Amino acid sequence: MYYDSYDALTKDLVFGKIDALMQNLPNINHLIKKYLYTNITLASELSLPNTKREDLRFGIQPELPLLSSIVQKTLSAMMKQEKAALSDKWIGSIKEYVGGHILLNKNEIAYVNTNRIKYCINPKGLPFEGLNEKGEHIGMSADYYQLFSQMLSAKFELVSTNSWNQSLEYIKQRRCDMLALGMETPERKSYLNFTSSYLEVPLVVATRVDVPFINHILDLEGEKVGIIRGDAFVNILRSRYPSLELVEVDDIYEGLDKVKDGQLFGFIDTLASIGYEFQSQYFGELKIAGKINEKLKLSIAVRNDDETLLAVLQKAVNNITNELHRKILNKWIPIKYEKGIDYKLIWEVVLVALLIVLLLMYWNTKVTKANKLLKQAQRDIEDKNKALERLAQTDNLTGLFNRRKLEELLQIELDRKERFERDFCLSILDIDHFKQVNDTFGHQTGDSVLVAVSELLVSSLRKTDYVGRYGGRSLLLFSLSRILRW
Repeated sequence: MYYDSYDALTKDLVFGKIDALMQNLPNINHLIKKYLYTNITLASELSLPNTKREDLRFGIQPELPLLSSIVQKTLSAMMKQEKAALSDKWIGSIKEYVGGHILLNKNEIAYVNTNRIKYCINPKGLPFEGLNEKGEHIGMSADYYQLFSQMLSAKFELVSTNSWNQSLEYIKQRRCDMLALGMETPERKSYLNFTSSYLEVPLVVATRVDVPFINHILDLEGEKVGIIRGDAFVNILRSRYPSLELVEVDDIYEGLDKVKDGQLFGFIDTLASIGYEFQSQYFGELKIAGKINEKLKLSIAVRNDDETLLAVLQKAVNNITNELHRKILNKWIPIKYEKGIDYKLIWEVVLVALLIVLLLMYWNTKVTKANKLLKQAQRDIEDKNKALERLAQTDNLTGLFNRRKLEELLQIELDRKERFERDFCLSILDIDHFKQVNDTFGHQTGDSVLVAVSELLVSSLRKTDYVGRYGGRSLLLFSLSRILRW
């Protein structure tokens, strides 16, 4: 079979339309490097009668002997390492290249050869995906699309939208075929199918810099917290934490701006998205105040009436190597390295530091006195913080843990039980006829009874046990012995 181009020849070998090809090694290796082919191999060096190896040279007009001499001397002066570097850059070898071309069946090959796959993105979702000033697709998903295009020899076409919500509407209306980055949710499964997840990113909370560190998502109770409208986690967080006041915004910029202006206490989004925006904006105004246990697990989402496309893209996901993942992540979430040492700057800093030291020595007595006052103030603040922490965790009457602290301890023990597969005991104690005590002797006597029962329980506890007041007359007891057998 005869071909007009190396590309067409090699592609037909990859997809099994021909069984073998004859061509020089540099051309074939260059195409392997360009398209990441891994399912073809060098069978042998071909030797035919009256056929020599390709011998490539510079051709120079015979009336230009001086030019011929210059070129020859230049070639002779080149080192072997320089020639090898040029060869590796343009030719390389089959074993060097990560990733690979995907083996598809006949139906899948026909699909990618005859269909232009239309896709939608979040136009304001950098670093995951977005549009530049020219309306071109950029971000992590753009790099993944380029990778899919190389692996599958498929043609992708961007369908422009104004927002993430419009992208979701377009795929419901079948105006686009897929989303490169989408989280699987029960609501979305009604009109989309999903590949396995190939990118996981934690959720964080951005606040103003004067906000204390957030240990748990429940610390946001009573505060207005922003989240992007249509985000997969809107319904998830509302169902798991109904006490949160979530305020939906159009995009990350609106959310962060409202936090900066004080209209929102915080804004929930991925670490990658918020970190990306913090590199260029909001420096010194906002911070990442805490991490949420939930994670954003991203897959390729395909309209549910296109099973062939889902199968093709699942094969692509299965063949993305860790090296390719790291290359894309490092491009959009780069690691910053320290710069080299500027010794001139060091000497200038040293001289300034000596002057400062001389001034400090003069004021040493006053500074020492001020430090003592500061240390005393710090101790007072620490004592007050401890008192506030006790008030937040304990019941005012009995001094036992309150309901919120009990639920926190219970969740910790449930997590430990799931991890180590060891049981613990949970007891709920309710004082009988307590209403009769209050009605007969008064509420002060009832309070004394509660205190007495609480003291009795506390005196019987081991170091591994907890007890708290769960309701009006209900006491909750955790027995956290690790040696219980049922």
